[in-house]
Amino acid sequence: MSVIFMAMYPNTPNTEFDFEYYTKQHIPLAKKLWANKLLNVQVVKNARLSESDNKKSNYLVIATFEVTNMEDLHNLIKNHSEQLSNDFPNYTNVKPIIQISEVIF
Repeated sequence: MSVIFMAMYPNTPNTEFDFEYYTKQHIPLAKKLWANKLLNVQVVKNARLSESDNKKSNYLVIATFEVTNMEDLHNLIKNHSEQLSNDFPNYTNVKPIIQISEVIF
């Protein structure tokens, strides 16, 4: 059963986020490091409840990585989390909120 790893970057008044660096440097790095177990990647920006909703979104960016299974995800995190975490200051001043979920269908 595949697993979803989500990195959600909070949208706060003091949040700084370099979208260009994130999409052109950080995401390709993550895809390269996780390539052998990665099934799918999605990155969404400024999610809102509806088109007419003028309120700011809770998260600036949500990145979703689908990997083969929980054991593989744990190994990917163990082997690559330091390198990916060390890249955070290059594009943001906030730590992402992480959520891990099992895909049921």
